[in-house]
Amino acid sequence: DAPAVVVFRRTEQGFVREVWQELDAVLPLPEIAIDLPLAEIYEAVEFRGEPEDDDSSFSEAELMQ
Repeated sequence: DAPAVVVFRRTEQGFVREVWQELDAVLPLPEIAIDLPLAEIYEAVEFRGEPEDDDSSFSEAELMQ
């Protein structure tokens, strides 16, 4: 288990996918003029533990679900 936020933003060229996966990351939401820390999104969530290796990030398929 790990934090993850995926946002699709509309641009003139189409949609752009943005991913945040760290609790210390901040999700910018300029459309509503706020910056939302992932730590606030997940403040009531307890993760099972630290990843055992550096290859623990979500795969493309997992993030698209």
